[in-house]
Amino acid sequence: MSLHYTLSVIKGPKVTIPIPKSKSLEAEDSTSGPNKSAVLWADMARWFGEDIRSIIDNIKGVPLQDVEEIRLRVGQPLMVRTSDQDLFLNRDGDVKSPEKAYVVLGEDLTCALERMTHSSLYAAEEDLKQGFITLPGGNRVGVTGEAVVVQGQIQTLKHVSGLNVRIAREIKGKGLKIMPLLLGADGMFCHT
Repeated sequence: MSLHYTLSVIKGPKVTIPIPKSKSLEAEDSTSGPNKSAVLWADMARWFGEDIRSIIDNIKGVPLQDVEEIRLRVGQPLMVRTSDQDLFLNRDGDVKSPEKAYVVLGEDLTCALERMTHSSLYAAEEDLKQGFITLPGGNRVGVTGEAVVVQGQIQTLKHVSGLNVRIAREIKGKGLKIMPLLLGADGMFCHT
């Protein structure tokens, strides 16, 4: 199935996606402030169709703040990636073996890609030529499929077979290790 040529427009009223009760915005502890992970997941859910959205809303046994990627590949189990594990989710949001996980359908990719491109693949074509789409908030979606190449230049991407959503987030203190390498003796930033 070629997603490039067979996408249909999703019509319907604009929907506000509530944050599930299991992902409350209450402070995680007295010093950490609101649970930003709950806000992130509520925002991420809007880019997926009903089946994937339902699974994301009901994830159990996965520390949401540790999830770095959501991988959707047609005919493969739905996977979330943490910094050190690949986890497979079933329809109920439970972590299961790959054999018991929800198998991603072409329709899941079609719906997600339509939402991520606001029903206009043409408008996102330049990004697709580079192999990704950037969502609001800095989240990037890697897109795999068949590239149409003319005279050594990618013209378009068709037969999309996978989406890899990389979740953007701040990692406090991560840049402190390289800070001395960026500063000159005078304390000013060096040209890079």
